[in-house]
Amino acid sequence: MAASAQVIDTSQLNRQGALDDAKEVLLQQQEQQSEDGENNLEELEDALMFLAKHPLDLNRAGDEELNPLVETGLMNELQLKELVSYRRLFGPFVSIYELQAVPGLSVADITRVLPYVRVVNQIGDYNAPLRRLLTQGDASLLVRYQRVLEPQDGYAKDTLGHSKYLGSPDVLYARFRYAFGTRLSYGVTMQKDAGEQFFKGTQPHGFDFYSAHLFFRTNRLFKAVAVGDYQVKEGQGLVLGSGIGGRKSAYVMQVVKGGRTLKPYTGANEYLFFRGAATTLGYKRFEFTPFFSYKNVDARLDTTFVVNEEGDVFTSSIGQDGYHRTLSEVAKKNSITQMDGGGILQYNSQNLTVGASHVRTAFSRAIQPTQSTYNQYRFSGKRLANTSLFYSYHFGNVLLFGEGATSDNGGKAFLQGLMTSLSQRVDAAIVYRNFSKDYQSLYANAFAESTTPDNERGLYLALSIKPYTGFTLDVYADRYTKPWLSFLRDAPSRGTDYLGRLTWQPNKRTILYAQYKNETQQQNSTAENKIDFLVNNNKQNLRFNLSTKASPFLTLASRAEAVWYRTDEDAKMRQGFLAYQDVEFKTLGVPLSLTLRYAVFNTDDYDTRIYTYENDVLYAYSIPSFSGRGARYYAIVRYTVNRHLDVWLRGAQTAYRDRTEVGSGNDVIRGTAKTEVKVEARLRF
Repeated sequence: MAASAQVIDTSQLNRQGALDDAKEVLLQQQEQQSEDGENNLEELEDALMFLAKHPLDLNRAGDEELNPLVETGLMNELQLKELVSYRRLFGPFVSIYELQAVPGLSVADITRVLPYVRVVNQIGDYNAPLRRLLTQGDASLLVRYQRVLEPQDGYAKDTLGHSKYLGSPDVLYARFRYAFGTRLSYGVTMQKDAGEQFFKGTQPHGFDFYSAHLFFRTNRLFKAVAVGDYQVKEGQGLVLGSGIGGRKSAYVMQVVKGGRTLKPYTGANEYLFFRGAATTLGYKRFEFTPFFSYKNVDARLDTTFVVNEEGDVFTSSIGQDGYHRTLSEVAKKNSITQMDGGGILQYNSQNLTVGASHVRTAFSRAIQPTQSTYNQYRFSGKRLANTSLFYSYHFGNVLLFGEGATSDNGGKAFLQGLMTSLSQRVDAAIVYRNFSKDYQSLYANAFAESTTPDNERGLYLALSIKPYTGFTLDVYADRYTKPWLSFLRDAPSRGTDYLGRLTWQPNKRTILYAQYKNETQQQNSTAENKIDFLVNNNKQNLRFNLSTKASPFLTLASRAEAVWYRTDEDAKMRQGFLAYQDVEFKTLGVPLSLTLRYAVFNTDDYDTRIYTYENDVLYAYSIPSFSGRGARYYAIVRYTVNRHLDVWLRGAQTAYRDRTEVGSGNDVIRGTAKTEVKVEARLRF
């Protein structure tokens, strides 16, 4: 919508604020996605930091180059379509401020995206010759060390001098990357987790995990080429859904799984990627992306499963955490091979995208999950094939999108959505999904309540309303059912999820929001009965958040959050509370910056735990949950030695007042506190 009557002050733009807000949204999704959220946070920060240094030229960037704006949550899919349509209709942007004339973009939307875009009326990087691509890009080397200072049980020596964890508690991370805009990228990532050995014993080659990639884009037949580690996505993620976005969050309109089909993989998650080669071929309006991957994966071999004449040893699970700290974890490492291959065919016109995908996966050993009533439809065997059809259609102020997919066992999944601007002040979204209990996909990441799109039917409704200047009200309601049994649910179940966030920006320096979330799920009763039955579990969160730039060198952020939890069997409501204060000192011209936080929490139990995002060193993440009673504090110091070298130091501690042990299993600390330190250096050349 037009917003030309309002003024955008670029001097107050805060790139870190936009980054933190987007991470906070992913944090909410992470509660639903388990460990996937950690990789997504790293990918998000990597993408936003890259855009901050290499803003997209709104006049020169093609539709594919603009997709990172959707992938990072800076825009939703409908807003991007409106921007492209505006440029097509009126020609190149004369100024960055012309964004105020694009339908669907409010002043708040434009302020969020401005640090990552530009308007340059010159050829620039898009037609750079090969020599410039190879010599004038950005190269950086980043190394990180971190450690928990208190002794943990896994490192304790027995009478023979042996410990359960084979290696040291040090975490080591290193990555090299060279990039020239969005045209060329290559690099190597290496990581050693806490408890893993390093250049000895089970790890004679040093780091436990190595990842390398080469990726480049052209405007010719081979539009993109990836060699090494990469990610692929299609449609709405029912078959291939790598990357971020397209799930429930406080960004209520971010429901479309947008972004590029083929991307380099730069993360440290040891499973969520392909390893091999892929390319995107383009001819007129058609694109075809074939890919092939072959890699070793962790699996637990189970010799009790011998079910055929060949005497195959089956695997009961595939390891995705990447830990190789103990003898049992080392035994699982790279014990089977996984081969993937397939292709994605797309037709793209100005307003319509239609495509189809097919993926086949083969394991060297058959997978047989541990038998349970609820998981009898989970994938088993050596081979799996998926096929899907997907589309998106933009007309006027409406975006329709959807996908239908099948697995070769007969399972089906269907998703249909609509986004629209009802007026200059009101946007709406609707998403319906229907996933059969026997649908199977290994790489899916779609809009769903559960981590995987199966055994679920649901309807999601969302509104984003801007009633007055400076105010935004975002709400969603989601109702779903699970027609078959699921984990901790020995009967078909149902659930509801409601969220509302009211944001007020009274001036260019201050943002205040209040957020309420109410979610009800059904789970097995905890009472001792011969027959399990379901009871309702209700959790409510209320949050108040204030961030303000108190002076040119001082930024403050405050939060208070309360949680209430109750089941049908509880005699009274359980509850929890968390509050924190952030202080950031940063002065132009001074090479030193300081970030501080002090937080207190008091919750009745684990069910009333509260998650919160924390600032961290570059390309790292910290998303702890808090339960019990205690305090949390951390400090981050960044020192810029010169234009080539930056150094970060982070220290954090959680001190509990209600326990004498922290953690569980091999990570138990016999004490009341847990202290972490991180040191990181980045060299740019």
